[in-house]
Amino acid sequence: MEGVARFHAPWPGLDAVTTDWSHAIVLTTGPGVDVNDLVESGGNVYVVAQVDDNRKGTPTGGVYRSSAWVASYTGAGDTRWSTTVSLTKQSDRVLSGSSSAQTPCYGLGIAASYVYSTGEQGRVLATA
Repeated sequence: MEGVARFHAPWPGLDAVTTDWSHAIVLTTGPGVDVNDLVESGGNVYVVAQVDDNRKGTPTGGVYRSSAWVASYTGAGDTRWSTTVSLTKQSDRVLSGSSSAQTPCYGLGIAASYVYSTGEQGRVLATA
């Protein structure tokens, strides 16, 4: 199980590390999550991840296709919001996050669509 936490460690040593807050990432779309990036902006923490998405069915081989997952926590650790982003019926992933003065957090990822014809499989037609 993956999660997100804020730690405090006085410099220069790490002997007095304390955990200010922590949250396990609990999903409603499947068992797996891979956290890809954390972004801080305006005192809030944004988490971007790739999650198993059982709403897309189970392809051959028994593994789930993925969707992007984004969440926001306050600096004090309260959950502000979380959402699963699914752009296609195939695997969608958000790989990294970033922030700017105009946009607290935006994600960069891949929206995938595949063609299954004439024996050719897994051709990426569109990325975003």
